[in-house]
Amino acid sequence: MLSLQKISFILTSLFFSASLLSGCQNTGRHVVAPVFSVSSTVSQTSSEAIPESTSKDNLPSDAELVSTGTDKVAYLTFDDGPTEMTPQIVAVLKQYQVKATFFVVYKNSQKLESYMKLASDEGNEIAAHSYCHNYKQIYRNVSSFMEDFEKVNQWIESVTGHRTNQLRFPGGSSIGRKYLSKPVLNGILSTLHDKDMTHHDWNVSSGDASSKAQSKEKILENIKNEALKFDEPVILMHDVERNQGTLEALPEIIEWLRSQGYSFDTVSNIKHPAQHRSYSPPTETDSSRPSVSENFSVPLPPTSSEVLSEVSSAESFPPVQSDSTSSEAIEASSDISSAAISSDMSNVSEINQIER
Repeated sequence: MLSLQKISFILTSLFFSASLLSGCQNTGRHVVAPVFSVSSTVSQTSSEAIPESTSKDNLPSDAELVSTGTDKVAYLTFDDGPTEMTPQIVAVLKQYQVKATFFVVYKNSQKLESYMKLASDEGNEIAAHSYCHNYKQIYRNVSSFMEDFEKVNQWIESVTGHRTNQLRFPGGSSIGRKYLSKPVLNGILSTLHDKDMTHHDWNVSSGDASSKAQSKEKILENIKNEALKFDEPVILMHDVERNQGTLEALPEIIEWLRSQGYSFDTVSNIKHPAQHRSYSPPTETDSSRPSVSENFSVPLPPTSSEVLSEVSSAESFPPVQSDSTSSEAIEASSDISSAAISSDMSNVSEINQIER
């Protein structure tokens, strides 16, 4: 006759097995099973059964997997590299076993190309930002935009061995109509859609594109104030040498996001790209004209009279001249008044659909 203790152990085991079948959460990043205090042996077995490959971040062995019940993934993105700061960023990412996305700008330098290759070899994603980063030239027409993209894509392939279909508009897709007209924007987004290319803006800004270099503390504050609003925060940072505050903040950014239940990935795997303006297919009433949607759920960048000549974002309007490759030359552009910027950005909220 079975003892009461044996019956209790059998029932507990059956309950644990049923719970594993019905209660495991396969998030695509970790498999998190319910934890029971039946015995130390059972607890160890359940945790050891999690394959290392199921963790997209490959967390350190002593790190704790966090179950939040939601699919929370953070996307660290760096614009304007490669620069001398790139290998330092890559080293931090490698230390924390995190992958990020670098939206790169063409640099005629074998040394800087080697840094981009390093970032790629370490498993980070290399995506397109621009070849020339000259707003007037890039946004002249659809052909100019696509030519710029193709040139930087060819350069990426020549260095890393891989092409990309992921890109970020110089200045973001919310850049003012002073630089990007409605017909050209409409044509660009339609062409990208037809070619199965995805553009990425951001929903969290580190603020490191302002005319003055930001401190580590300010970078952290900016990110913490916004990131928790999103299950998929796409965090805008800039790979520019003067941004030492961004580099210094990066370990704490990663640690804090992990403590809040986020894993990390690169933008080609995002479920819902952060897009300030996006392609909308033609309607039945006007099948010949696709339109552009304003995504007001994604915060548009604030207006500012402070601008950087070498940091690209919708917060920082373009320089008088095209960008150079030296990040030491960063300085505020003096020919754009705050009134002009406010006028440009106010145009954004006027449009529900952008017509040809």
